Amino acid sequence: MINKKRHELIIQNLRSISSEVRMKSIEQLVQIPGMTAQEKIGHLQVVANDSEPDVSAMAQEAIARLSGQS
Repeated sequence: MINKKRHELIIQNLRSISSEVRMKSIEQLVQIPGMTAQEKIGHLQVVANDSEPDVSAMAQEAIARLSGQS
């Protein structure tokens, strides 16, 4: 189970300088239990148009997957 501090850190890391950290945070955010798909999508919108193509592609794929779960 992810505690509240860890949950907040994952969300904050979506804005990290490091693209690797942003990508890892996308992976972790999708797995957070107890958060609705809509909430996750809202946070993923932050990186959906990231300057790093790999990050934006990963976020857009995650949004598409989560949209199917809504």
